Amino acid sequence: MLLDGAFVCDETYREEVLRARDWITVLEKVPNPEIYEILKRSNAFVRAFADESYGISRIEALWCGVPVVATRAGETRGMLLYDFGDVEQLVDQLQSVLLHPVLEDPNPWAVRYRQEAEANLQAVGKVLGIETKGNNGKGKG
Repeated sequence: MLLDGAFVCDETYREEVLRARDWITVLEKVPNPEIYEILKRSNAFVRAFADESYGISRIEALWCGVPVVATRAGETRGMLLYDFGDVEQLVDQLQSVLLHPVLEDPNPWAVRYRQEAEANLQAVGKVLGIETKGNNGKGKG
């Protein structure tokens, strides 16, 4: 499934990826709250970019309890990694997630990312002189 949040659309890439691949379902212009519901029902999340600054969608997938397969660019803690363009590594990581799922507590990095996000929110609020309300790294955000 390809989720299109309508942020950026590269029609050439889209044509190359989707051509003769009717097994790829595309959901277009999905509102953010619905993305979380889709992620919670997913078996894996792949964000395949050569260059990435932070990669918030990766973190959001971890927050939803989804294993993340990601390139070595941007934030990577708690994720299964592969080198961009290395299809064999990508396939290996996806097979490990889909064929041999880990049956243990959720990824501990999800909690860590929530704590970091809360600390960042508090720091920004302090600089701006406003009170921020967060969940102190607990619950769902």
